[in-house]
Amino acid sequence: MDRTSTSYKSGRKEGKMSSLVVEVCKVKEVEHHPNADRLDVAKIKGWECIVGRDEYEAGDLVIFVPPDSILPQDVIDRWKVSYLKSKIGRVGVVKLRGVYSYGLVLDNKDGHPRGTDVADTYGITKWEPPSERKGDGSQHGRKANPAFRKYTKIEHYRNYDDVLEHGEQVIISEKIHGTNFRAGWVTKQVGPVTRFIRNLLGKGPAYEFVVGSHNVQIGDPNQKTYFGKNIYHIVATQMGLRKLPKGYIVFGEIFGSGIQDMTYGRDALDVRFFDVWHEQTQYLDYEDASDFMEEHGLEMVPVLMEGPWGTDLLDVLPFRKTSALDDDTIIEGVVVKPRHERIDPLLGRVVLKIINPSYLVRKKGSENK
Repeated sequence: MDRTSTSYKSGRKEGKMSSLVVEVCKVKEVEHHPNADRLDVAKIKGWECIVGRDEYEAGDLVIFVPPDSILPQDVIDRWKVSYLKSKIGRVGVVKLRGVYSYGLVLDNKDGHPRGTDVADTYGITKWEPPSERKGDGSQHGRKANPAFRKYTKIEHYRNYDDVLEHGEQVIISEKIHGTNFRAGWVTKQVGPVTRFIRNLLGKGPAYEFVVGSHNVQIGDPNQKTYFGKNIYHIVATQMGLRKLPKGYIVFGEIFGSGIQDMTYGRDALDVRFFDVWHEQTQYLDYEDASDFMEEHGLEMVPVLMEGPWGTDLLDVLPFRKTSALDDDTIIEGVVVKPRHERIDPLLGRVVLKIINPSYLVRKKGSENK
């Protein structure tokens, strides 16, 4: 597929990133399950899914439902996947006879053409962890500042396995199991009269310091959050983030005691940062972001590899069984992004994740509540 084409029917708009694509895809190949006589392994996009023996063959058009999708009851009934009822209709990752199966393959009953995104057609939605669900927390009546940019929604590599170019210089860092955090000085929203007066006096735009999670801006330091106490303001104060220059937002992950089931051996809050946004230059290239964080005393997420991208890396990702932050904690996965920022015409900003399957099938994960 020509990635500059605007005729692609997945429902993604040029330059935008979709958090959920339930796509009609062609089965790439089918192999017998190595340890089960009645099962096959179908390869679809960059995923492997366990299906019934001889249920599909290469070239078949199917609907691929990626992990962390939620199926409504009518879809569960129509496609006879009643085992999802006990999981609130959530599609996940399972390990059957030693082989991981990602997502769900459904017959293309209604004959949708290849590339069609049928998420809206069938009412399939994206599952969100409790701490990041919209409406979690409020502004206490204060209007959110649109200049306080949300972080990129990172898509799974296996949904976009043709985006990274072979040999492209990439940075591969650890994905931490915590809660998304953002903080910085952004342009204050003022009326046209105030703006005119400030410009007349040569003062330029006014700024305000804002903190929050991925979806929520938290203006009041005493405001309760999903985690009870206002961990976002606590971390911002601990890290001295009010000293950041105007127009910059830093993005990180808060983890440790009281955040998720994986504490990384911490008995208090900790944070690691992974990106910097500037109101004029947008996301900084890796070296610039690294220099910025070093200058302001901010620790970055562990970088596991720097070098040329190749699909052979999928055989060793995420490189290790345990986190670089704690040898007794399983690694959640990795994040891959180009050394130099770039935009894909269909995906948007190029930054992708690869999740450790052992993390996904672990028992009693706090994100599954």
